[in-house]
Amino acid sequence: MQFRVECLADVLLMVAGSDEVVTLVHERGVEGMKKSGVMTKSGWFRDSGGVVRWGIEVVGGDVEWVDGPERMEEDGRGSEEQKNKKVID
Repeated sequence: MQFRVECLADVLLMVAGSDEVVTLVHERGVEGMKKSGVMTKSGWFRDSGGVVRWGIEVVGGDVEWVDGPERMEEDGRGSEEQKNKKVID
């Protein structure tokens, strides 16, 4: 885990920027998610706004998983604009 999960607010922060998870919950509801077999994982990804963040997102969805903000800059990946965007963790 990137950080300790100590309360419900911590879980909500991990899901809040996870567009695909939020969309599926809205479409299917909690019970539908349980029955659907959709898999999620936690890690670094780029959200729909281009922000690199750590959280929970759908596996195999339209998600760009990344090594993390520091590794992307070290490896020279991403445009200058992407490197200057805010990182949320």
